[in-house]
Amino acid sequence: MKRKIIYAFSLITFLSIGGVSLVSCDPEINEVEETKYKVNFTNTNDYEIYGINTEGYLENEIVNFEINVLNENLMINEVKTDDSILNSETNKYSFTMPNKDVTITVSLKNKSIFDLASPGNNKNYPDKLEDFTPTEFEEDTFKEASKEALGDGVNHIVYTFNLNNNHEVHANIIEVDLTKATLTTNYATNGIATPYSQLLDYEAKTNKKVMAITNGDFFATGVGTSVNAYALNNKIIKAGHNDNGIYDYKNPQSDIPASNPMLIGISGETALISSILDTDSKEECIKSQLSYSIVYEDNGEVKTLDHVLNTGNNLSSNNDYLLITSDMSINLEGNQYLYKIKYSDTQNVITEGYIEEIINYGIDLSYQISDTNEYFYLLSNEELTFKVNDRVGYTLNSDDGTFKFYKDIIGGRQSLVENGEIAKTVYEENTNGAQTSNIPRTAVGVKDEHTVLLCSIESLRYGSKATSDSDPYGVDLPELAEFMRYIGCYDAMNFDGGGSTQLITKNNNGEGEAKVKVRSSDYGTYELNDSRRVYNTVIISTK
Repeated sequence: MKRKIIYAFSLITFLSIGGVSLVSCDPEINEVEETKYKVNFTNTNDYEIYGINTEGYLENEIVNFEINVLNENLMINEVKTDDSILNSETNKYSFTMPNKDVTITVSLKNKSIFDLASPGNNKNYPDKLEDFTPTEFEEDTFKEASKEALGDGVNHIVYTFNLNNNHEVHANIIEVDLTKATLTTNYATNGIATPYSQLLDYEAKTNKKVMAITNGDFFATGVGTSVNAYALNNKIIKAGHNDNGIYDYKNPQSDIPASNPMLIGISGETALISSILDTDSKEECIKSQLSYSIVYEDNGEVKTLDHVLNTGNNLSSNNDYLLITSDMSINLEGNQYLYKIKYSDTQNVITEGYIEEIINYGIDLSYQISDTNEYFYLLSNEELTFKVNDRVGYTLNSDDGTFKFYKDIIGGRQSLVENGEIAKTVYEENTNGAQTSNIPRTAVGVKDEHTVLLCSIESLRYGSKATSDSDPYGVDLPELAEFMRYIGCYDAMNFDGGGSTQLITKNNNGEGEAKVKVRSSDYGTYELNDSRRVYNTVIISTK
């Protein structure tokens, strides 16, 4: 009897265990889903979060996401998951998922003036220009003959049209999106003067690739400098325009255009065409000069020290600051302060760095500066509020601030288009063959703050190098002005023309072969080295 009871109990136990095993092997009966927890977040007009799996995450799973700041004037201040702060040197973040839902919160703050892509003041450009009907050429002959993408944000477009006298014009346009490509300049030095040699020189110095290069400002024979104010990388190369003291453009002794001499300034990803001052006075404009400003921030407020000297080796009683960017010996007086600032490795608009040392010996002495490849210096007649490790920079400026925070400034000459209208002075211009027809021309225009159009019009007839009746013709200044307005320029100005007009391009983001697209009328060939030497060039390169 006892054995039967034991056997029965064993059988029941075996069946029970077997039954459990059978049930547990059936996924439809016993599968247990693990809990997924949600990550909550909100996108705004200023930023967006992406990379989050909306289906949720398991406990201890790694959550990766990125934040894209949409407002170019703001930057990330703090990123939190509930009460935990996430740290990152980039905009990529991660955290381990807990066993509960999580909320991501993002706070933004204003960018430092030093970190803004384009800190210079600019115009409010209209979304669309009003329709314009040309009178200097036949509108129904206007067409886009070809279009080639040279690289990211850069197109080479050829337009053809007939003038009223039925002469055909070929206008080469380099269209540049400054958010994707760089517009800058280079200038003749040590025998580097042709556009092609300036292209090679620029690429060697910057490790960037050039997609297009054309001639820029006029040059002054025997002077060796451009006619107008000119600056590169916050270095003033020519502070003002040529000034012979005669401001009446009708006087043949004057080199002054009927319009104010114009400049194009580049502030990071924006461009501005304007006279050096916002004034109708040519005399005031021509007498004005570019200067420097020291830039710093005080409790979040941007402050500048204006009209800073960059020449000489000491301060007079009328000048409080001296910016030193080249090696020299200075006279350091006992009451003066010398701020030594190490350059930051950055390509921002403002040249800046951090104060490494503040020098004040309390005695008069000669102080030798020999390390300006790594540092720039500021000499002051008074002790400033600066401290070691404070961030300080310098930038270009003009008397009324028109070109404040513009890093590169290239001189032009006559105004072609102003605020969407043909410049009233176009028909009055008389310098450099302004009203003479059939001249090669180079010009530049701004469609909006990020879009620049370089124009290069070839005419070998001007240099008697034409070989065929089908060779295109050049234009006079009114014809050029109407063309620039017709293709959408809100502002435009004239560069040097004649034999100086040249255009070289390279496709494939500057990796392609350099090709002459507009030949100098001095030579009439497609050889890269057959070109007029020019003082400075306009360069479109990779960022």
